[in-house]
Amino acid sequence: MKPKALLTQGFTTLPGIAVLSLLYILFTLKLFPAISIFVYLILLIALFTYPIGQYLQHRRALKVLQAIGAALITVIATVILIRQVFFQPAYVVNHGMSPNLPAQTRIVGDRTSYWFRQPQRSDIILWESAPQDSMSIMRIVGLPGDRVEVRQGEVWIDSKQLEERYTVDRHAGELASCPTMQLARGKFYVLLDDRAFHRPEDCTDRTISRQQIIAKVVGQFYSANGFSFSNF
Repeated sequence: MKPKALLTQGFTTLPGIAVLSLLYILFTLKLFPAISIFVYLILLIALFTYPIGQYLQHRRALKVLQAIGAALITVIATVILIRQVFFQPAYVVNHGMSPNLPAQTRIVGDRTSYWFRQPQRSDIILWESAPQDSMSIMRIVGLPGDRVEVRQGEVWIDSKQLEERYTVDRHAGELASCPTMQLARGKFYVLLDDRAFHRPEDCTDRTISRQQIIAKVVGQFYSANGFSFSNF
């Protein structure tokens, strides 16, 4: 078989399309997430249009049913893989992350963001909070080794005020303060962007471990701000 024909057959059969889809997720989605979603939908459609085309060409109903069954299995397996390994969808319930993530916003977290690097300051993350199987959405403001203090909603790192352009502008008298805390190894300090949602009794609940971090928030959709993917 000629190389061109072999390549064409490899990417027009169900296994070929499945492999191409997975490769596409691994290497393209990280670079062009907004475009990749639509292209991936086209790849899924191809899983079904190919067997239909084979039926119109060869009139083999059994082969078509087998191909559609294989396509369904591939789609289900791929969705499960994406959901459990690559991405974590979530829903913003309140205005704690306003104005960047308004209430009733559906967001996407990237589980792969911290596979090869540590979480960074200013990252918006999904993390596992008590009780288990529940998630919270907050922003990292303190890293392991930092001395963190919150003075009426303003964050101070090692006695220097942290510049935060993403917070809601409110009168300082309305906001809570937290005493200085030295972050141990593997510990991160997280806060909501709207500091009015914090209470003094919340101070002890703002330190989380690396194991609690589920994903980095990379995109939002179905919100008042429309559809977008970016680093917040």
